[in-house]
Amino acid sequence: MAFGWFKKKPVKINAEKLSTTIGNIVGDYGEFLETNPNVLEIVDVKVLPHDKETILTALCVVITKQGGTEQEREHFISAALALAQFQKGVGEHPLHPLGVDITKFNINEMSPENLLALVAGNPSGKEQYDRFKPLVEADIKRIGERVHLANRAHREASH
Repeated sequence: MAFGWFKKKPVKINAEKLSTTIGNIVGDYGEFLETNPNVLEIVDVKVLPHDKETILTALCVVITKQGGTEQEREHFISAALALAQFQKGVGEHPLHPLGVDITKFNINEMSPENLLALVAGNPSGKEQYDRFKPLVEADIKRIGERVHLANRAHREASH
């Protein structure tokens, strides 16, 4: 039979090793978020501590299987949604909604005119951000659907 390899075969899973691996992936991502908290930036996926889809899968497993409080699950859901800000091909420097990282300037001491000139002086940064924004929005929807399914599976298993 040409598709003999496609038949179901028993899979041996080391649950303890899998649990440790998932815990490490989620922990590494949590540490990463603590040191890189700006969720308004669009950042290249290369900076993530693990592959984006691997992190998402690990978070969905935790959301589905972990007990904990609703608030704890909400933290994992928020962390999963934050993955949308990480996109392929962004490059070395994060992209900012205004085209420039205004956190590097003391905007409280800047006149409105100077702030406007700063933002207007970098139209290519804004254009690049605007090019990636639809990808982020599509990812938010896709990730939201996966997280919703994981959360629903958790609730169904809890009852």
